[in-house]
Parts: sequence; C-alpha cells; structure tokens
Amino acid sequence: GRVYVKYGPADEVQKTTIEIQESRPYEQWAYYSGIQFIFVDIRGTNEYTLIWTNARGEKSQPSLYSYLPKSIREQIENEKAPIFDQ
Repeated sequence: GRVYVKYGPADEVQKTTIEIQESRPYEQWAYYSGIQFIFVDIRGTNEYTLIWTNARGEKSQPSLYSYLPKSIREQIENEKAPIFDQ
C-alpha cells in the first residue's frame, strides 16, 4: 500500500501465479518513468512483499530473490531492470 500511495497506480501491472515449483506468485509494477517494483506473495496469503525495485530511496531485499523465477533473478543480479511481459 505504501508504494501505491507514494507513486500512484502503476502504468502497467503484470500478475503471475505459481507456474513452477521454484517461485511464488508475484507482481511487477512499471511506471512510464522507468521505475519498477516486484512484489511477491511469499506466504500464499495474498499479502505481497516488496522485494526488488530500481526506485531511488526504496530498498530491495536480496535475501528474498529466491522466491522469483530463475530468469527474473538472473536479470536482477546482472543489475538490469527485469524485462516486463516475459
């Protein structure tokens, strides 16, 4: 909720459900300004936690990257913004 209040509604939202065992449901929010956020439903309770962003002043949580699919983790680790609409 804090991100929504601070940045407003995202210009694009991609929601992903569990498709493979190695990841959890996650949402990618993108703004036309280039800012992106990735939230993950770690516990399966529809409570999403911010785990990665390229927004200045916001903190990513590398210890939680393991909840994302390998392809997204690799993009983050290579210091690139994840490709939207994978």
